[in-house]
Amino acid sequence: MAHLTIAGNGAGGPGAAAAGGAAGAPGAAGAPGSGASAGLLLAPGASLTASVASGNGCAGAAPAAGPGDVAHAAPGCPGAAGDPGLAPLADTGGPVPTMRPSAGGAAADAVPAGPACAGADARGVALAAGAPCDAGAHELAPPLVVTGGATEISATAARVGGTVDGRGLATTYRIEIGATPAYGTATGEGALPPGAGPAAATAIVANLRPGTLYHYRVVATGPDGVATGEDRTFTTAAVAGRVAARPRVQGLTLRPRRVVAGRPVTLGLRLSLRASVRVIVERRVAGRRAGRRCLAVRPGAGVPRRARCILHRRVGVVTRRAAAGRVTLRVPARIGRARLAPGAYRVSVTAASAGRRSPAARATFTVLPRARAR
Repeated sequence: MAHLTIAGNGAGGPGAAAAGGAAGAPGAAGAPGSGASAGLLLAPGASLTASVASGNGCAGAAPAAGPGDVAHAAPGCPGAAGDPGLAPLADTGGPVPTMRPSAGGAAADAVPAGPACAGADARGVALAAGAPCDAGAHELAPPLVVTGGATEISATAARVGGTVDGRGLATTYRIEIGATPAYGTATGEGALPPGAGPAAATAIVANLRPGTLYHYRVVATGPDGVATGEDRTFTTAAVAGRVAARPRVQGLTLRPRRVVAGRPVTLGLRLSLRASVRVIVERRVAGRRAGRRCLAVRPGAGVPRRARCILHRRVGVVTRRAAAGRVTLRVPARIGRARLAPGAYRVSVTAASAGRRSPAARATFTVLPRARAR
């Protein structure tokens, strides 16, 4: 006898003696057996292989344990000791009810690969031929799932999916999808009927964003558990002729506006969308007009009022990638090799995304000598 599950049985007591009448009255029902009573009587020459005995004893001949036998709270029964974690008797997808073992229990993969793993369990599910199989009448058989490639990709839709093998059991499947590996949304459920072999499991997903990377996977659920396919990705097409939105820099602030030399300045701003922020730091210096040009002059040189102008000499550039929303960044006291010496400065802040750059937002600040910090 192979791949049996014998659990929760007990030997009843004898019925009461018949009484009254020539034919006699029926005997009364037997009393329940005690925990020590045998639930299985083994005849001489009987043997068990790849079977589970749990919650009942064995009496009669005592054969040696066969390959993969498991015995739990079963005195006199052959098998290695261990709890198979049997679930209550239930409809698990076959012609007869079975008791499902737990995935981490003693029955899981207890039978070495070989002749004892040929054939099918009580439900008709194929045993794990060529690999260790489960002891008892129920082979744990979660679905087999493969996530396939995406097809029919457009700017707002795509066909995604893969293949699902329910291993002969009724199985449902869905496709999870989202802009991150957390997915976040799923398609409606499809179904494979009992007895079906491997089948394509696909769906068209719509209302996607153009030019966006999406993650997806196939998830299948059967009587013996849930299986997930590997994560796959695709990118929707860009919409022809659509111009990417131009980012905007708003609400530029500087703190403090007057800073002691050697200390940083903190910028605050708001981005309309994810972009690369570029901060150009320039020093304001006095100059003299020469036609349409503004030329630098020596410190202390006298310049008529009508000829005065302001030059902005670049000190350095600070860049950072930032998400949409409120952004805070620092302008350090030293940018590369350049130090922010005492004087007046201007910052010009722009944001770039998808080849488009925002207009510059500007603000000024002053660096004070250390002696004036008091």
